[in-house]
Amino acid sequence: MAESNVQATRKGVFSRHPLIARWIGMWNPYVLAHPITRRLLRFAVLKHTGRRSGRVYATPVSARPTATGFVVPLTFGEKAAWYRNVLAANGCVIEWKGVEYRLIDPQMVSSAEALPAYHPVERLILPLLGIKQYVQFRYAPVDGEDSHPETALPGHALRR
Repeated sequence: MAESNVQATRKGVFSRHPLIARWIGMWNPYVLAHPITRRLLRFAVLKHTGRRSGRVYATPVSARPTATGFVVPLTFGEKAAWYRNVLAANGCVIEWKGVEYRLIDPQMVSSAEALPAYHPVERLILPLLGIKQYVQFRYAPVDGEDSHPETALPGHALRR
């Protein structure tokens, strides 16, 4: 028998049942985008522009605020469309607890740098889920301010 160069992966319970996987895939964006679900699960909505299409997308992420911006786990790795769009645009808008923040300068950071922003229980769970990569964003300067990092503080929400 010839050896394959394809890596074997464990299939989750939902990937074994195509109808369940399709149903979850269909409802997932609506459930995660609902304000009550976002508040209970502490999800943020990352709004980014497609690098090819120019369309605006909203992606639910497990973002957490830091002193200088936000940190977001790369749950699906560097190939995630939202991550590539954010890199191409050098920023995005994140909606956290009903307030939108303009973010710039996405940088890959280690777990050691990112995990202090999370609740202690989440600090245990995220590594168990296999998440090792995180993206750190800085708050964008408010109009009329210089771009010095110390001036971009958490109060810099987008005006509606």
